[in-house]
Amino acid sequence: MSSPILDAAKSKRTALQNDLELITVEPTTEARSLTDDETAAFEATVESIKKLDGQIEMLSAEEARKATAAAAAVEIAAEAPVAAPVVIRSEPMTYTEHSGSSYLMDLAAIQVPQAGMNAEAARSRMARHGQEVEVEARTNPRLAKNLAAAKREARATNTFDTTGGDMVPPLYLIDSWVPAFRPGRIIADRVRTMDLPAGTDSVNLPKVATGTTAYAQGAATSGTNASLTSTDLTTATVTAPVTTYYGQLEASLQLLEQSPVSGGMDQVIFQDLQAAYDQALDAALLSGTGTSGQHKGVLTYAATVGATTGSGSWTRTGATTFLNAGGVFNTLVSAVNQVETNRFAAPTAVWVHPRRANSFGIQLDTSATAGRPLFVKAGNNPFNALGNAADGSVPQGYAGELYGLPVIKDASIPTNWLTASTTPVTTGGTQDVMCVVKEDDIFLWEGPTRLRALPEVSSGTLGVRFQLFAYSAFMPDRAPTSIQLITGAALATANLGF
Repeated sequence: MSSPILDAAKSKRTALQNDLELITVEPTTEARSLTDDETAAFEATVESIKKLDGQIEMLSAEEARKATAAAAAVEIAAEAPVAAPVVIRSEPMTYTEHSGSSYLMDLAAIQVPQAGMNAEAARSRMARHGQEVEVEARTNPRLAKNLAAAKREARATNTFDTTGGDMVPPLYLIDSWVPAFRPGRIIADRVRTMDLPAGTDSVNLPKVATGTTAYAQGAATSGTNASLTSTDLTTATVTAPVTTYYGQLEASLQLLEQSPVSGGMDQVIFQDLQAAYDQALDAALLSGTGTSGQHKGVLTYAATVGATTGSGSWTRTGATTFLNAGGVFNTLVSAVNQVETNRFAAPTAVWVHPRRANSFGIQLDTSATAGRPLFVKAGNNPFNALGNAADGSVPQGYAGELYGLPVIKDASIPTNWLTASTTPVTTGGTQDVMCVVKEDDIFLWEGPTRLRALPEVSSGTLGVRFQLFAYSAFMPDRAPTSIQLITGAALATANLGF
């Protein structure tokens, strides 16, 4: 059944389209252009039609979602036990940005019954939310992944009434991945990601250390019936330990119970926890030490492996020009060549700190055409340029191309990585680092993000502690030749140009 609001919008759109055609009738008959008044009316009508088109698209999508939810709910009702109390039709979701119900407050009410909140009402909303998650997961892959993981945990220890769906945060929170004023998970979303296997504290992959050798028969002796030579392969194991990254904050019961905008409060808490987790994980994948519960990062690994592995640092000292023998561009091409001639595959990206990518924009040609920028915005149609920059301002993520490779900005790349030596430091360094890498050779296993409420630790201040966490395993050393670092004086702060 169509929505009356949608029908009204479609009728109004038809009327406006008729008005648009009437405006052009007289000018068409008289074979003339539109007058100023006619032009103004035409443009205003077109603008109104555009706005209506947007409303119609949004309303149509909502009608389609309701229809899908109603159909799936019928299936769930048929599959569920006779006593199943909840059937989802086309009513609004229990937890939305403007529903007035707070997922975090209900989570606290169930797990902190002594707080004085209505635990029974919260449990009822949670149960309904669990049914809604079951429905929505049929068309939402990310939600389905979280639901499957929650069900596995629910089979072990279930403190709620349903089968895990109520343990999954609402859709409007799951989709709130954009943090404010913090680096995001740029590298974590570019390497090869997989679901973390259950029931393990490490992920182990077999690796061929030395392979077999092929020969031409008779190469060592004469005759076609010469004995064959055999070379056995040797194997090794690459291990990635499972570790935990988390975000944590404390909220007062007064905030949970008295907040007039519960949906907004949920978003503030969840987004801050998610942003803290994303920042910590991304930084660890780059420069984690591999000790004290941290992943060993790509930069840390590549800076410490031996030269015999074909991976490591390309130290260049050119500090004044970009193109000289010790400059950044020449070194980058050398690093690309190292990947191609040892890994026998092409690198897929260049990882840089935003300040380094931005410094490319002020590099100038020093030849006869002095003053010509070496890097131009793609929208300016660059000609004979070394690379191009993405249009607009790009603080994180894809920022353009250099030597045909995507340049990826990530503010978690350390800017104090090195001093005059080639040994990484944690403080006091003056140089950042560039990384030429084949990203799909680097493996990240990540489990679902989970959220819980803890009352005891904050009971002295009438508060509740919320924790968001996930387990992960990271393997930067599966293919050492896929990682090449560029370091040196040319990447010192003093040589940025601004």
